[in-house]
Amino acid sequence: MKIPILFILSSVSGGGKTTLRRHLLKTFPHLAWSVSATSRPARPGDIEGKDYIFLTKDDFETRIKNGDFLEYAIVHGGSSAKYYGTLKSSIDKFISDGKSVLCEIDVQGFYQIKKNYSGKVVSVFIQPPSLDIIRQRLIHRGDNSLLQIEERLETAKEELKHMKAYDHIILNDDLSKAKEDIVALFRKYL
Repeated sequence: MKIPILFILSSVSGGGKTTLRRHLLKTFPHLAWSVSATSRPARPGDIEGKDYIFLTKDDFETRIKNGDFLEYAIVHGGSSAKYYGTLKSSIDKFISDGKSVLCEIDVQGFYQIKKNYSGKVVSVFIQPPSLDIIRQRLIHRGDNSLLQIEERLETAKEELKHMKAYDHIILNDDLSKAKEDIVALFRKYL
């Protein structure tokens, strides 16, 4: 029996990590997904417990004080700053059940897990083709103001500086190819 792996999937906002995560979970039904907690409001179509665990800022901060998170961060700064995090209890349950688990987290969370998690970790960064394409994707989403989009692009510039710290980088300039590449990578581990 293989040792369960904690897979980390990161990218900039609009980089395609959610699309690729969904593809991985369809391709590998035995791969568990750790639903992240957030203090941001739900977007249209978001489902509680499936897309995110939605917490108020106060609830999130209480859980931080209680040590409930494997990792957490304040993301995007400025006017759109929100908490995001991975609950220890979710990861512990999957790993104790012998399941590998996929986490979709940001660069800050990646470093926290790399420093503090004692199990096997495999990290993957989804590289966007360019910041201009990220800008267009964020505008197309329609759920951010122009100020929030510019703040996310500033965050993206900083996050891209860290992608070489990851075990693997998948270029997402062609979605079909990125899907093939990430499935081939995960087959090596699963």
